[in-house]
Amino acid sequence: RGRGGSHFATDYFLFRIIADKYFRGYFMRLVHSDIRNSLYQDFKDRIEEKEEESNIDLMSLFHFNDNNISITYLSNGNKIESKGFRKSSNSRTAKMKSIAGATHIIIEEFEEVEEYDYRKLDDSLRTNKVKNIQIIRIWNPPQKDHWILKTWYNLEPNKDYPEYFDYSPKGLDGHLSFYSTYTANIDNINEKKVIRWEGYKDSERTLDHYLTDI
Repeated sequence: RGRGGSHFATDYFLFRIIADKYFRGYFMRLVHSDIRNSLYQDFKDRIEEKEEESNIDLMSLFHFNDNNISITYLSNGNKIESKGFRKSSNSRTAKMKSIAGATHIIIEEFEEVEEYDYRKLDDSLRTNKVKNIQIIRIWNPPQKDHWILKTWYNLEPNKDYPEYFDYSPKGLDGHLSFYSTYTANIDNINEKKVIRWEGYKDSERTLDHYLTDI
């Protein structure tokens, strides 16, 4: 919680859409409509932050389509589209043919995505415009039997709490893993929130409850 994963990911997309000669990014979540108030808004926030730093009107350099949740950088035509693995929480898997040209993808709340849905996405990516297609997966710790952990990580019992597990990357080719907590984003977090989170370490009962929840 509070580690700034979405912040850093959208900041990276802002750099790429401006700097790259060819960029086709995608914001993705389990349900498409959830992107509007998460990654899409986060991206706008990054632009506003850069405007405050530079005193330059950067918003005018972009076209935002709020209807289909897409962004175009007017200078070079680079785009960010959005896609949900499902159109709604009760619907079937969405079609993935439209993202064949994607060069970069951010998947938020990745732990909510089923393995079959992700494999369908992965099989759909085939552009030759870039050497490597980048998929940024942002997720919170799932249960130990989750397919994410089985696919990319090794599990070992925690030395202090053997009933819980730590995980480390398997070292698979092309997989880069970043582990972070709110301490990596401490300058942007309310002091009272930090005190509350630090307080979880003060009692075993609270810590056990917290670890069970995540």
